[in-house]
Amino acid sequence: GNKIVPSIIIGNKIDLRTAEDFGVDDEIANKFVEKLSQQYGQSMNYIKTSALTGENIENAFEKLINDLVKLARNARK
Repeated sequence: GNKIVPSIIIGNKIDLRTAEDFGVDDEIANKFVEKLSQQYGQSMNYIKTSALTGENIENAFEKLINDLVKLARNARK
């Protein structure tokens, strides 16, 4: 059967988003995440982060840890 692996797509360097030519816009990123979710048959999360400022770094790890805990609890049932 399919094995679910908790996954998060991280869009880093949001501190540079003010530059016109930098990065991928949110619409394209969300379509990519949706395509991956369909391809692997599981919901994936997309979180925008900045390693420079620390924005959303903790949130990304907390979300991944919470997904792992849920998966472990469901495996025991």
